[in-house]
Amino acid sequence: MYRLMATLKEIMLPMIEKEDVSFITYSPSSKVVNAFSNDKGKGRDILYKLFIGKEFPNSEVYEKDDRRLIVLNR
Repeated sequence: MYRLMATLKEIMLPMIEKEDVSFITYSPSSKVVNAFSNDKGKGRDILYKLFIGKEFPNSEVYEKDDRRLIVLNR
């Protein structure tokens, strides 16, 4: 997962800076049903929040149901 996040970072950060993005949204749950896992995206949600918190320390996270809104506050 960390390799995936490193790749996303390389792609996302230049786009965020270039386009002056002020918020990001995501849904932590997987669209693929996995019979072996019942975490409903909790691990993915934690990983995304850690990544965003590290790259944008002043960001605010708002949660509603299965959606997350991150205001970047740069």
